[in-house]
Amino acid sequence: MLQEHDHHLQELRRRGLRLTPQREAIYSYLRSVVSHPRAEDIYAAVRQDHPALSLATVYNTLNLLVNQGLARRLVYGETTSRYDANVSDHAHVVCERCGAVADYFGDNEHDVKASVAAATGYKVRSMRQIFYGLCRSCQEEEH
Repeated sequence: MLQEHDHHLQELRRRGLRLTPQREAIYSYLRSVVSHPRAEDIYAAVRQDHPALSLATVYNTLNLLVNQGLARRLVYGETTSRYDANVSDHAHVVCERCGAVADYFGDNEHDVKASVAAATGYKVRSMRQIFYGLCRSCQEEEH
């Protein structure tokens, strides 16, 4: 995992982008969590080690990572976006009550893309699937 992280950072350098300690910290944090954090969550976590960090820097860095294909911006009807450093094809499961987001890696992503391509004539390059329901914590609160 560390090797892959270093590879992504090297790719940013090859593209001529400055890698400040704040950018590296933001990307490292995003790669280390599976919670699909909001910019404010990333800011709170990274600011502990980088007290001079601004929320604007977090947003600018997230935009850079999204534009470079190293992160995805996830918008599920909330007022704020969430971010995911796992840019591979996979589905998300969103809790309708608390807004938690979980990854789902099924066996059929290739089959779905192939089926859509065959039916539409498109060259499908990526996909996003979203499932909605209640997370375990919210299910427990109902009982």
